[in-house]
Amino acid sequence: MENNENLANQQETAGMAENVGVTTEQVTETPPETVSYTREQFDSIVGEKKARAKAQGRAQAEREFKKKYEKHERLSDLLCAVTGKEDLDEVYASLSEFYSKQGKTVPTKPKYSDRDIGILAEAEANGIIRAGYEDVVDEVNRLAALGKDGMDAKEKATFRILVAHRQKEERNKELAKLGVTETVYNGKEFQDFAAKFDPRTPIREVYDIFVKSQPTKDIQTMGSVKNTGGADDGIKDFYTPEEAKKFTKKDFDNNPKLWKAVLGSMPKWKK
Repeated sequence: MENNENLANQQETAGMAENVGVTTEQVTETPPETVSYTREQFDSIVGEKKARAKAQGRAQAEREFKKKYEKHERLSDLLCAVTGKEDLDEVYASLSEFYSKQGKTVPTKPKYSDRDIGILAEAEANGIIRAGYEDVVDEVNRLAALGKDGMDAKEKATFRILVAHRQKEERNKELAKLGVTETVYNGKEFQDFAAKFDPRTPIREVYDIFVKSQPTKDIQTMGSVKNTGGADDGIKDFYTPEEAKKFTKKDFDNNPKLWKAVLGSMPKWKK
């Protein structure tokens, strides 16, 4: 009897081992499929995820805004209903007239000075800048669509700040592509140098001239400068960008008149 039980147990164990072996073999023979993406597909997927995250963030902000001002919205609806007015400015005018006749002191709309408007605009612009470059672009485009006549004083001030920031960021990105480090293009020396140019001058040209103005081993003698023709001291009234690139910082240090002449020529470039 025991022999029969042992035989049955052995057969059952062998069957289980055989099943395990089959399962293992099947898993081994069918490896999981791998998915590969091209660079374009990867960028597209990442871009979509960023867009969804941005949309979710805005939706959350809208929900919070709506929740915060829901009471104000109900109150404005009530006032519009009882006064028969559809515009809040009309509601304000109607109620002000009514209660003024009742001898009530009606508060006037706050009037902001130019300084106050500047402070408010700067605070709003800084908040948008902290949110990121894409938010800056979106807000600049939104305000631009309103047009000069469609913006109030604060929006105009905010628009100017954001446009200046956007232009700076785009110029910095272009310099970064040239291999210029942030320390250089945000440094005081380059910032002061670039400020002397017309804002419409391509930043590549500004940086090229900046590099040419730095000390180099290949020093051009002042004799070659004097050969450019012009007045008795060899200084011309106008220099082209190409001519200015040939001078070195030492040339300018040795001849302040030359540097003054080049500076006087810069506003006339690219016009």
